[in-house]
Amino acid sequence: ALSSVWLAQTTDIPHIGTGHDSLMVARWIADPSRNTRGYRFDDLVLHYKWDVDTWLGATPGWNPADDRNGDLCADRPPSNPYRTAPCLRDAEVHVPNYWFPDEHMWRAKIMHPGYIGYVVDTAVDFWNGTPSGGFHYDTAVYENWSLELGKTFTYEGYDEAAADFPMRTDLLLFVPTAAMAIEQKIGQQAIHLANTVMPYYSCQIPESKELALEYLENTFNENWMVTNDIPAKLMTTRMRQDYLDCPYVDWMEQGKGYVFTCLDQMGSDRGKRFSLATFYMINHQMAFYYYRTGQHRISEGEHVWEKQWNEYVDFDIGQPAVNTLGLSDFQGNSGTNRYFVWVEETDYEILGREYLRDDGQRVLVLVKLMAYGQPEGGSPTTHQLPGTYRAVLPDLSLGAPVTQVELRNNDGMILVEDGG
Repeated sequence: ALSSVWLAQTTDIPHIGTGHDSLMVARWIADPSRNTRGYRFDDLVLHYKWDVDTWLGATPGWNPADDRNGDLCADRPPSNPYRTAPCLRDAEVHVPNYWFPDEHMWRAKIMHPGYIGYVVDTAVDFWNGTPSGGFHYDTAVYENWSLELGKTFTYEGYDEAAADFPMRTDLLLFVPTAAMAIEQKIGQQAIHLANTVMPYYSCQIPESKELALEYLENTFNENWMVTNDIPAKLMTTRMRQDYLDCPYVDWMEQGKGYVFTCLDQMGSDRGKRFSLATFYMINHQMAFYYYRTGQHRISEGEHVWEKQWNEYVDFDIGQPAVNTLGLSDFQGNSGTNRYFVWVEETDYEILGREYLRDDGQRVLVLVKLMAYGQPEGGSPTTHQLPGTYRAVLPDLSLGAPVTQVELRNNDGMILVEDGG
């Protein structure tokens, strides 16, 4: 059996593409042994109820009150000339397919039982109906407010900009719901979610905490952060809140798992320092650090918890400690052992967190995050330390005593207080 399976474009959420995906959906719909409730394609996708002006141009809505004969097409003439879609299919919500410009994608009702059934059966087919070593979902979810989803039948009457917009709850629930349904068919899996329930908009939902604790128990949420990979998205100050500021971090400290994954294409010493230092900003008992070089996909026979080698991991930094600098943490609270913003400038910020070892040595961890648009690496900046420290070197020995440090964009450092 495969040790791990990644579900990607063929089960993309919340879309169904005009190419391979739609053919797979059509086959599922036509199979009564799977589509036991007789769902139609129109049941699985969103439709506009009112005419809307989107960035794609005017999109006609559909008036169900005109369909007196139940043929899914409006009677002629329609009661409202501004509801111009002749049939329900003409009012489907389309979005561009950026990967294949000649195609489009339907926006799916991702929590519809038919859509979930299609995704589950597709995944089970992919596994040939046998258990594997893990369920890996590596497809980002998107919220596009410009599509005016609040004017669809599914989300009618809701403000898409509001924190409680139901689609955010749907996005939070979809993958865990599908994963549990897959487990019912082929047995319990190790579930790793990548780029799905990213803390951002979803962490603003009042009920997110309850949902996250209920549905993400015993799963790993795998977040990707990239260093030293120029063509890819880099870790920036703007992205920091996605990884560090969201309440998910606090909730996970109450007993939930989290895999913090770093892709460092070059395998550089700076990449190792930066990735581990950033991890130490959110370090807690249920967090797991996973360092990778090269391609980010998990190969057959490899599990997400089998990290690649980063020598700095073996250095004992101790446990989080209340900082001795008298600084408030990132949430503005004093007297906590959380991370703080040590230096804040227009084009970068430096985060810090203090640790205390059993031998009494205090450790200061620093990580410098660049602002969006700044060059990765970039020119170093020099900063005065709050005392005398010795940096942890690649061989885990300590460098000479210093009172200042140089940090580049996307750089980190582990410093041990010098006892003199």
